[in-house]
Amino acid sequence: MSVGQKNYYEVLGLSKDASMEEIKKAFRKLAFEYHPDRNKTNASEARFKTINEAYQVLSDPKTRSQYDQYGSDSPFIKQANGFDGFGDFVGFGDVFDSFFGGNDLSKAKSRKSDSTINISKTLDISFEESVIGCEANIRVVSFQACNLCKGSKCQPGTSPVNCLDCSGSGEVKRSHKSFFGQFVQVMICGGCQGKGVIVRDKCQECSGKGTSRVEKDLLVNIPAGVNSGMVIKLKNEGHIDIDTKKLGNVDLKIKVNPHPTFTRSDNNILIDHNINVALAALGGKSIVPIVKGKREIQIPRGIQSNTKVVIKGEGFPNLYKPNRKGDQIVNIKVETPNNLTLEQQELLRRLALSMGEESDCIKDGDTWINKIKDKLGN
Repeated sequence: MSVGQKNYYEVLGLSKDASMEEIKKAFRKLAFEYHPDRNKTNASEARFKTINEAYQVLSDPKTRSQYDQYGSDSPFIKQANGFDGFGDFVGFGDVFDSFFGGNDLSKAKSRKSDSTINISKTLDISFEESVIGCEANIRVVSFQACNLCKGSKCQPGTSPVNCLDCSGSGEVKRSHKSFFGQFVQVMICGGCQGKGVIVRDKCQECSGKGTSRVEKDLLVNIPAGVNSGMVIKLKNEGHIDIDTKKLGNVDLKIKVNPHPTFTRSDNNILIDHNINVALAALGGKSIVPIVKGKREIQIPRGIQSNTKVVIKGEGFPNLYKPNRKGDQIVNIKVETPNNLTLEQQELLRRLALSMGEESDCIKDGDTWINKIKDKLGN
């Protein structure tokens, strides 16, 4: 090679018999290293331009052949690549996305999600229904294939025609120049939105949309143990994607209304239950509400406030193992009476005296009743 000519193989660190894949791989590595968006050194711009120039020549079989014969001063190479015509750098990310596999059409298609064909609804149920399960009737409004055109969007007896803008391919090509040379991007055709065809004679019933509004009542089984925030998926009950014929789902979000007595903790049901001082002191039995009715529990003698009594198996069933159930946990509250009869007050006064209280300390009923509770440990 004559003096002053550039050795493009050497620029890319390749031998003269390098394959096209090796050329592309070497260029990718060096371009990432020296692109001015990434490398801020003073020499990076000139170095990047030389790397790009080498790749422009060696990546094209015609210019590579000319270079191998005549070197970098070949007029054909300069004319074909026009190195002097690129004055501005293109953004690093944008250039590499478009050059190394970027395809706006494929990206647009991959971004298409099911969000437009799925339907979200909320169902309110009672606390009791969340424990034992129930059936609910919900109304769903969706868009399904038009009864007249069956989703073709065309008036019966007519057919779509090929889009003139893209000749039926659904995509158009756009070229632009940068330091990497001339690039071609494949874009969705704006005329037909990537479908390749245009409907001229639109269906009169759906105005060319291909869908019509449908109302449907669905009977939904709500399993026992369901909790607020859980979602029941009703498959294929959503809108239709008229192009792919795919049906969306109905996502039914459960909202459990609060209960005045019961609360939930994991699969357990919690409840506060008041008992009087006498029952707390002597022990005995008490009736407490459960979701399915009432249940008798045993109160141990001398029970303290905030003691927990467990009723086994009266909680929520496990959603995945319904035979496994939580418990109902009863939190005992010892209640101070405030409407005693004279006879009851006298009985409690005697009790207080027998427990060592001074008579002058129990004149105030509320005070001595509280003292009795203190004596009982409550």
